[in-house]
Amino acid sequence: MSRALLSTNLRHLRQQQGWSQEILAEHCGLHRTYIGAVERGERNISLDNLERLAEALGVTLCELLDAQTHYVRDIAGYYQTQPSNCNVSTAICYL
Repeated sequence: MSRALLSTNLRHLRQQQGWSQEILAEHCGLHRTYIGAVERGERNISLDNLERLAEALGVTLCELLDAQTHYVRDIAGYYQTQPSNCNVSTAICYL
């Protein structure tokens, strides 16, 4: 697992919720500065804390660590906001 990948996914998923680091910290019982350090790739993180973050964000641990998580969610989110005649290939091209 790459710290950079985890950092990117964590920040992206948190921002998708519209949450600050402080709000995410409250939802998973971790400190705001710890969340910030993980997002900057400055901290090693335990499996227990990864599970707490994933649960708070409503994703699986695999999604939190997947290289394509934020791209798939972006496509799905864009697709859901478009008129019914929009197709997946249009959404992908947009992104």
